[in-house]
Amino acid sequence: MFCLNRNEVIEMCKRFSLSLFALLLLVSCVIFIPSIVAEEGEAKVYVDPPESLVLPGETFDVNICISDVFDLFCWQVVLYYKNNVVSAMDAFEGTFLNETGGTVFVGPVIHNDWNTTHGRIIFGCSLLGQVPEASGSGVLATIKFGLISAGGSMLSISTISGDSYLLDPDLQEMPFEAEDGYVTSGPVPHDVAIISVALSKAEVFAGQNVGLEVISKNVGTTTETFNVTASYNSHIIMTETLTDIIPNEETTLQFVWNTSGVPHGIYTVKVIASVVPGETVLYNNFFLESIITIKPRIDLSVSVEVPRHPTAGQSNLLEASVSNIGWKAVKTNIELQLFVNENIVNETILTRLDPGTSIEVTYLWTPTTEGTYTVKAYAPPVLGEEVTVNNLVNKTVVVSPPEMPTIQVELWRDCVRIGEFVRVHIYVYDIVDLYAWQFKLYYNPGVLEFRSIWLPDNNVFAEKDCETMPVELGGNYVIYGVTLVGGESAFNGSGILCKMDFKAKHVDMDSLLQLDDSATFLLNSVLDKISIEMVHSHVRVYGDTIEITNVETSRTEVYAGWIIEVNVTVKNNGYMPHTFDVTAYFASEVRATKKVYDLPAGEETTLTFCMDTRPLTPYIDYAIWVEATIIVGETWAYNNFFFYWEFWGLYLGDVEGPGLVTTRLIPDINGDAEVDMRDLGFAASAFGSYPEHPRWNLLVDMNQDDHVNMFDIALVARQFGRTY
Repeated sequence: MFCLNRNEVIEMCKRFSLSLFALLLLVSCVIFIPSIVAEEGEAKVYVDPPESLVLPGETFDVNICISDVFDLFCWQVVLYYKNNVVSAMDAFEGTFLNETGGTVFVGPVIHNDWNTTHGRIIFGCSLLGQVPEASGSGVLATIKFGLISAGGSMLSISTISGDSYLLDPDLQEMPFEAEDGYVTSGPVPHDVAIISVALSKAEVFAGQNVGLEVISKNVGTTTETFNVTASYNSHIIMTETLTDIIPNEETTLQFVWNTSGVPHGIYTVKVIASVVPGETVLYNNFFLESIITIKPRIDLSVSVEVPRHPTAGQSNLLEASVSNIGWKAVKTNIELQLFVNENIVNETILTRLDPGTSIEVTYLWTPTTEGTYTVKAYAPPVLGEEVTVNNLVNKTVVVSPPEMPTIQVELWRDCVRIGEFVRVHIYVYDIVDLYAWQFKLYYNPGVLEFRSIWLPDNNVFAEKDCETMPVELGGNYVIYGVTLVGGESAFNGSGILCKMDFKAKHVDMDSLLQLDDSATFLLNSVLDKISIEMVHSHVRVYGDTIEITNVETSRTEVYAGWIIEVNVTVKNNGYMPHTFDVTAYFASEVRATKKVYDLPAGEETTLTFCMDTRPLTPYIDYAIWVEATIIVGETWAYNNFFFYWEFWGLYLGDVEGPGLVTTRLIPDINGDAEVDMRDLGFAASAFGSYPEHPRWNLLVDMNQDDHVNMFDIALVARQFGRTY
């Protein structure tokens, strides 16, 4: 896992950088693993308060404290939490170190989706220069969290080696005891949720039935009546009304989706529990994780296998195949062609291909010169085939000179969906006398988000005494390296240097992962550079088409019957124009839909909804939320929605949002359900004002004539003393 390790802190504290060449001359240091068992006299790092009770939608702070420490110069903390309950927002430096001298506070680095179950926050602090060390007890930092749904979560201080540590003035690790914290939710009055959705099948042919088992729950404290609706894209599968569901009651629903007439494609199944009046936590009303593929009647799919590291003069086997992944047998000529640089090197013809079967062609290829080649497999579309994008596969093959040392970027999978991880391997081939290595890898930060880097157990320096350099992260690159130390014997042959993970976050059909020529090198045992060839790689990211990028409202506190404008900006992240619907809601009581026609790829548009508040019950909060149609083939659908989180005002994709709509009755200006001197005070304060005037108050202009005058004052006076 990636974190600020001990070497990085040394670099930061001493304010100098060491190249890999200089690192080779350093004496190797041993990094001690923090003990998780308390010993007498050990420092303690702990979460305070140890337990927090918070309502969903609220924020809360916890302190990371230290006690009984002696001569502390620097510290780092990594903390994990359940990401379906808690979301980290920020972290701030505490007073413990800076009361001693000048400090530098690093972070926080927040990953609320570190993996499928947990989030992660990392931060640290160091004294600067020759200053007295800190001893005793105090607050290291404060973390701000938001509770996003009902439930509980440990706030766990990681004691994994390299995660959390304390350093003394000699930059040696100090033992400590870690004590975790815990947060749990208190009940909220109105909160209904979709707990889980299970599909009976993930792939079907049109006409087959798909079962959906949906579990919903009333996690609030009020008996509720609400609807549960399952749909695919913009088409409703089924709606069930759940009546008088008591608090904590779970309901299991069985939906059946008859796929007759559904066009082939990849669909996201959406299940929604309708938003009840007064509900402000919408995160758990929606379930968007279920993906189903409707297979076409006829569909040929081509694949090709190429060598990983071919060299000139070496024979390599190329393998191409075509499979029938449709549900009907193909009873016409099926061709499969294998190309090298647009020249057919082998082909075959078959007269029948049953569902689930395939044919293959091979070719023993011996490139005579180094260079970049394109290997292609192609099956011409047959009669009745509608999906042809998978009839052609191209792969780039870099042929190296004979026995030319090579450093190569290789992907575990070169095609992923948004939200999935891209596993990158860095390999070397045909290396002699490898003593140290470093690479600088460029990537597109708009498409990929760096997550972690590590040395696998089978790396080329495994079981040897070596030292890693600090991971350097730029805006669009990663630098990493390792050197052997002392008299360790150098490596010869081929093998893996390291692995790293990126998370795909945006569509790109050809995202380059490229090694930098000047900052990527291999060194031999006398510290000379080894002449090498570099091989780059590409990744394709798909699955996201429509995105809601912004939601704004003209006002959120109004009188019953007033109109509220909601402005929604949507973007087409795909590669072709799309037509789709956008719907704005106040809870589930008010809705308005607009259609976007043929929005070009890469462009965005803003829609204005005029929402009538007359159906809303006064003095109840109504959550604003917006959804855009999920396009066929779109498997990352979270940014098709804007849900309001009370503590944050945003949902996935960092969309800033307006919050809640609350209506009141004229002339209750401050919305406390009473007409009293407070309302007269507000009215008198705004008397004579108009829009843009410093004393202007929209709610005092009750007749909406853009002037606060005696008519507005009279409305308050006439109803003075009334309660609602």
